[in-house]
Amino acid sequence: MLWTMLGLSGTVSSGSTLESLYSITFDGTDDYVDTGATFNTTFVGSFTISMWVKPDDGQGAVNYLFGSANNGTNDAIRSLIRDTGKIHFVFKAHDGQELNLDTDAAHFDNGVQTSWTHLAFVVTITGTGADKTTALVYVNGSSVAFTYTPQDLVASKHLQWETDQNLSIGAYNNNGTTNTNPLEGKIDEVSIWNVSLDANNVAAIYNSGRPTNLALNSGNYNQSSALQAYYRMGNGTFDDKANGVVHDQNTSNIVYDGDFPNADNWTIDGGNAEISNGKLNFDDADQNATSVKNENKVVSGKTYLVNYTISDYVAGSLKIRLGSEFGSTRSSNGTFSDSIVSNGTLIRIYSASNGTTLSIDNISITEVGGGHGFGSEIFANGWDTLNLASPAVNSNGRITVETNHSGLLHKIDHVSDGDVYKVVMDLETYTGGTIYVGGTNVTPTLGLNTYYIRSAGANTGFGINNPNNFIASNLSVKKLNGIPALTSGGLTFSSDTP
Repeated sequence: MLWTMLGLSGTVSSGSTLESLYSITFDGTDDYVDTGATFNTTFVGSFTISMWVKPDDGQGAVNYLFGSANNGTNDAIRSLIRDTGKIHFVFKAHDGQELNLDTDAAHFDNGVQTSWTHLAFVVTITGTGADKTTALVYVNGSSVAFTYTPQDLVASKHLQWETDQNLSIGAYNNNGTTNTNPLEGKIDEVSIWNVSLDANNVAAIYNSGRPTNLALNSGNYNQSSALQAYYRMGNGTFDDKANGVVHDQNTSNIVYDGDFPNADNWTIDGGNAEISNGKLNFDDADQNATSVKNENKVVSGKTYLVNYTISDYVAGSLKIRLGSEFGSTRSSNGTFSDSIVSNGTLIRIYSASNGTTLSIDNISITEVGGGHGFGSEIFANGWDTLNLASPAVNSNGRITVETNHSGLLHKIDHVSDGDVYKVVMDLETYTGGTIYVGGTNVTPTLGLNTYYIRSAGANTGFGINNPNNFIASNLSVKKLNGIPALTSGGLTFSSDTP
């Protein structure tokens, strides 16, 4: 099942608590999440990494939480839970200069963990020369004592951080190898900022043990604009739990953020509505007869996260429209969130029933970072061939290669290195052949196949290598927008969450 959540709406309770229904379970053998990103532009300066963790055994084997290292580990970042329950963190840059620390106390108990632990790693670069980079470790919102072993990374070296390896979550990507002490346990809500968060921000993120929506500022958390990645581990828009795809939920391109300071940018249509004291107020407004609009603010085809607060509710309901696509109808006080794919340029807030009397403020509209979702269909207008007799492709896109061929059935100049593509095909008959996207190959199976494949290398084509007795139908190949993270090893999603 494909869980795109396209255009669906969720409710955020009053305050900043965010509904979290899923986490990712790692089996300690070969499970990890490939973020598809090196974070070179983030780790070259000050940064913060936040995550919720629940190892199966707090003092069992060593468990890596995240990490990457290039050839020779000249540039590396990693964190793990030691078999003593202490937390270990390393950041190295340029020829082995490093910041290496262990917490003084154990922060995970021996045996089965009954609760989630929030961790934050805050790294701060000072100046550009000989000043040493510093770090802080937070556990459940509070800074904890640790010891450097050693701390000899200076700013001039830190500023030269660069790697060609993607950051892995749940494992340490050591120049392409991820099988050394991967995590056995669960991880949720992983976030990365390009600033060193202060204590108030970290405490607000911990939020007394309840995850918050980090894409929006709330209370003492005021660094959503510095958010570089936000993996909600199955809770995010367009996350595909059935096929192991986790999208970065970082939002960008703020369309509107704040209250209603005046009516300059908003036009009231119909009666019984006014803007005053920073709020949009409906007073006994009729259904569909009263609305407030803001023109030329959104773009057709893009996905937007709309958050707002309803207060002073007496009666009636409202809903928000982008283009002609609606969010959910709301009829109570509270803070709400809609994910809407706009099909026009107009923002409109409607009275959705007769007698609507309420106020709305704290509205924010942001384009979902990376333009989540899918690009257009790549497979169209047949195939190119190389050393292969032209296959039969009927009007329904059914592909038939009846005998063994050593050539390729392919389309060239359609994929790019590092991008992710969703490949779907119903394989009716199959003796041999592999699906390839760029330099990445996958062996299909009979029946309905769904693959998310990250292209690698200079090859710009996709297709089928050496097809033999190969009959497939309902083929679809689409590029995923943004840079989604892909899971590996057959890991599972759990309903055990912070």
